[in-house]
Amino acid sequence: MLNDGHLKSKKINIVIILRFLGVIFLTVYYGVRVYIYMRIQGNKSVFTVQAMDWAKKLLSICGVTLTVNNIYNTNLENDFVIVPNHTSLLDIPVLIATIPNIRIMYKRDLEKVPIFGWIMKNSPYIAIDREDPKKALITLQQTIESMKEGSSVVVFPEGTRAAGEALGEFKRGAFYLAIKAQKPILPVSIVGTHKVLPNSSIQIRPNPVTLNISKSIEINDSITKTEEKNLISEVHSIISNLMTYDATTFELDTSS
Repeated sequence: MLNDGHLKSKKINIVIILRFLGVIFLTVYYGVRVYIYMRIQGNKSVFTVQAMDWAKKLLSICGVTLTVNNIYNTNLENDFVIVPNHTSLLDIPVLIATIPNIRIMYKRDLEKVPIFGWIMKNSPYIAIDREDPKKALITLQQTIESMKEGSSVVVFPEGTRAAGEALGEFKRGAFYLAIKAQKPILPVSIVGTHKVLPNSSIQIRPNPVTLNISKSIEINDSITKTEEKNLISEVHSIISNLMTYDATTFELDTSS
C-alpha cells in the first residue's frame, strides 16, 4: 500500500501535469482563434486584445498571484521602450497581461518552441536574429519606423533568460532603439516567474509574481557614446533595485 508521502507526491505530479496540459490547450485554442480573427479582419490589430486575454487566463492556470507596483503612477497608455529583466518564458505573459498595446522583441529561436513559437511568428511581435548582426540592424530600423505609428516595444536587454534571479549584462539594442525612435525608456522588474517556470523545465509551480514599474527616462536626441554607456548603467542599476522593491523602504526618485 502507498503511504501518505507517496500519495501526496503522486497528487502533486498529477496537478503539475494538469497545469501543463491546461497551458497547452489554452495556447492552442487562442492561437487558432487569433489566427482566424486576423485572417477574417485582414490585420493583426486584433492580436493585442486576444493576447491580453490569453495571458491573464494562462497566469491563472499557472497559479500565479500577480501584484503590480506602478511606483510612480506611470501612464502605461503612453509609448515606451520597455526594458525588463528576464528569467522565465512566463515573463512574456506577465507583461502582456499588464501593459496595454505592447509589442515584444524576441529572439527568433523562440519560434522553434512548439505552438508558442508558431503564435509568435504569426503575431505583430518582432523577431530578431541575434546571430546575424546585419539582419538584426535591419529589424531595429524597421521597428524604429513602426514605432512612429504608436505602440510600446518590449526589449529584454540581457538578450536571453538569466539563470535564477541574477541580473545579467545589458546589450545595446534596447537603448539604440530608444535613442533612434526618440521614445522614453521604462525600466521594469519581474520577480518570481523563474520559480513558477524555471529555464529548461516544464514543471509549473504556483508562486506569487510581482511586476515593479519605475518612472520613465526621457532620451536626449543628441546623446553621446559616453552618455549612452551611462544610461545603460543607470537602467541596469534601477532594475536591480526594483528586483528587491519594498514599499516600506523604497526611496522615491523625485527628480524630473
